[in-house]
Amino acid sequence: MLETMSQPLQNTLDKILAAISDAKTMLKGEIGTVAAELDLWKADHCKLVGRAEMVLSELQPAQKAMSAQMRALMQTGATDGITSMFMSMLDLPKSMEGSEMVVYLEL
Repeated sequence: MLETMSQPLQNTLDKILAAISDAKTMLKGEIGTVAAELDLWKADHCKLVGRAEMVLSELQPAQKAMSAQMRALMQTGATDGITSMFMSMLDLPKSMEGSEMVVYLEL
């Protein structure tokens, strides 16, 4: 009687162990997939950071030159020169001078 009861119990335990083994294998696969995706994200992130640093380094000389021009214009009191400078930099028509405008620069 004990053997007849222990066989179904053993079968149930074997099924449970097989399910646990399958789940473990599946989780290892999922963890591998997530790790690979994180590696790709990290590589993309590094590329974006590198590109942003490159763009900033390219913009620094222009920003320094613009700052120097602004200081020179402010020292001479030529404030309408500033407007003209911005209008020419943005390639806007002279007819827009003095009008309110918002300019968005997108990098």
